[in-house]
Amino acid sequence: MANGVKKRRRWIAPVVILVVIGGVIAFFAKRGGAGPKELDPSLIMTVKRSDLSIEVLETGKVQAREKVDVKSKVAGTVAKVFVDAGDRVKKGQPLLQLDPIDYERQVAKSEADVAAAKNALEFSQLTLERRQAGLKERGVAQIDVDTALSDVKAKKVALQTAEVALNAATDQLHYTHIMAPMDGTVTERGIQPGET
Repeated sequence: MANGVKKRRRWIAPVVILVVIGGVIAFFAKRGGAGPKELDPSLIMTVKRSDLSIEVLETGKVQAREKVDVKSKVAGTVAKVFVDAGDRVKKGQPLLQLDPIDYERQVAKSEADVAAAKNALEFSQLTLERRQAGLKERGVAQIDVDTALSDVKAKKVALQTAEVALNAATDQLHYTHIMAPMDGTVTERGIQPGET
């Protein structure tokens, strides 16, 4: 009986292998029974040695590391624009110029005011000196000397005020020239000559 079991086992293994192989052949025969499909000729390339170019297409947004909006400190009509979008600029390079005529007139007026204030101060100092001399000789009252001294102080304040106004007018004239605050690239030009 032991020999019969051994004989059965010997022929079962080859039968199982043949059945598995037959199943695999039947599976692939059903699947690819129609034969190979023809390839689209546009998908066929001839193999050759050359450089491989790689193109990466990505969507995104390029942002500046530092962005500065350049604005004028004074109002005026734009006379000239020296740059356009995309231009590279260096710090201190002229970007645009406003019409300076009104500011030049203000500087001229302030200079005249300073000259007038200096003249008035010199005259009041001369008057004070004369009254002080007259006081020594008793020809002038103390009140006249005090009034002249007060007038000199007022003229000094008027001169200082005129000088401050001149400095302000000069600064405003300077602000009609708008310069690049740093090195960089102009990303947008939002104004044209003739605009305010």
